[in-house]
Amino acid sequence: MTTPNVRIAHDSFFKQVFSRKETARSFLQEFLPAEVVACLDLETLDAMKDSFVDDELNASFSDLCYTVRTIAGDYVVIHLLFEHKSFADPLSAFQMLKYVVRINEQRLRDGLPLCCVIPLLIYHGAERWNVPRDYQSLVNTPDATKHFLPQFAFQLYDLSQFDDNDIRGTLFLRAAMLSLKYVYRPEMADRLSDILGLLVAIANEPVSVECIRLVLLYIGRASPTVSVEQLKRVVENTVEITGKSIMPTIAETLSAEARIQGRQEGRQEGRQEGYEKGEVVGKIRLCQKFLGEAVTSKETLDNLTVIELASIFTELEGRLSR
Repeated sequence: MTTPNVRIAHDSFFKQVFSRKETARSFLQEFLPAEVVACLDLETLDAMKDSFVDDELNASFSDLCYTVRTIAGDYVVIHLLFEHKSFADPLSAFQMLKYVVRINEQRLRDGLPLCCVIPLLIYHGAERWNVPRDYQSLVNTPDATKHFLPQFAFQLYDLSQFDDNDIRGTLFLRAAMLSLKYVYRPEMADRLSDILGLLVAIANEPVSVECIRLVLLYIGRASPTVSVEQLKRVVENTVEITGKSIMPTIAETLSAEARIQGRQEGRQEGRQEGYEKGEVVGKIRLCQKFLGEAVTSKETLDNLTVIELASIFTELEGRLSR
């Protein structure tokens, strides 16, 4: 089960990676459908400053949005949404539809016309995405009434189904996406040298230290199989091989992170009951609903311990992934 610290690590990593305009542009160039790329002027890509996330959506999505003009000079909105959960959320399409509506509501309040929003969802759970990515599939209604439903779907990037060779773009984007792909997998330790190799290749670029630190700290904070101490040893070995001058700085950062993690883990047991219980309860009820089972009352679940809730959620998550 994802702990609060790991969830924060995911959210922070997504925002820092894709708020870099050159990284977002590289992703769009490589992974949007070719016919969409052909009609967009990606050189006009610009970050939006407005926030469209409320408390309800904040638990599921980052607030990261770009505008871009078409080749013809028309105005559209490219909207990047990032999934932070390790399981396929069955209501993602509904949540994203609400997000798209809010963008256009704000435009109308600002006296602007409605615009096109392209929702992009990167999923990095260990199992294949196995729930609908269109709104229509979420609603049980007779065929005769289906034409009343909104025609809405999002673009899904299921990294569990990506071959490593299919991960393209700038070196930093490739390193970040490989980190996302393997963060929950035991193979992460075997991929560290490949990821670090990509990062070392950008060592002479102006933002290299920050990019390398960002990826390595994310792996150390979010991967259940790789410790910060392991990362530190990999970096130190790479220094001996490459002689890159920035690596000692990264090694020092990782050493500091290891000390911080040690103190945090020492306090973890005393904090466990303070874990975001309401979030786990909500996930359990959502899974039960999607599986077609009787939904346990919130009051009943609130009386269980965090450990009991985690066990129930893990079992439901496993059945969803079958």
